[in-house]
Amino acid sequence: MAQRQKIILYTILGIILVILLVSAGKIIYFEMFKLCGDCGKPVAEKPVATNERLNDPDLLYASKTSSGLCSNGVGEEGGCYTEYYLYNSGQFVKILGWVGMNEKKSESADEKYLNVALVDQVKQQFKDLGIMSQDCPVTIVTDIAWNYQINLEGVKKSWRNPPGNCKTIFDSIDKILNSAMDNNK
Repeated sequence: MAQRQKIILYTILGIILVILLVSAGKIIYFEMFKLCGDCGKPVAEKPVATNERLNDPDLLYASKTSSGLCSNGVGEEGGCYTEYYLYNSGQFVKILGWVGMNEKKSESADEKYLNVALVDQVKQQFKDLGIMSQDCPVTIVTDIAWNYQINLEGVKKSWRNPPGNCKTIFDSIDKILNSAMDNNK
């Protein structure tokens, strides 16, 4: 009988621990929204802050990823985000950031000018893969968010949490850009 009571006690303690961890995660997750605008925000909610880069007419491609419950490297928990902005001029901006409780925030940006031939390659990839005409409905994801925008030949289109087949296309573009950024250092 004592063994059974121990199992019940450990089960109850385990459930309480899970509830506490989930509650702490939600507090961090929603605190993060106050600091980083719409990064990781559920689709139905309006963004807190507007990202002016997305309105730049020279912007070709934007890729924004955010996730909750990550550390800043010194043990503080919060949320992380990565943003890529590629302009028709070849300017490429990569932003890495972290937001935590009590309005703590850290961000670093790396900016390079990429070869115009690479920008043309990205444009051609968009055309070849037909992303502008693909049906990429929003998928429900609770612990990470992906947002993309393409401005191609006067047409602006945005995607939030696209399904796997569309996400693969964006991942391939991000890989090309990361490789170009690494090769230009």
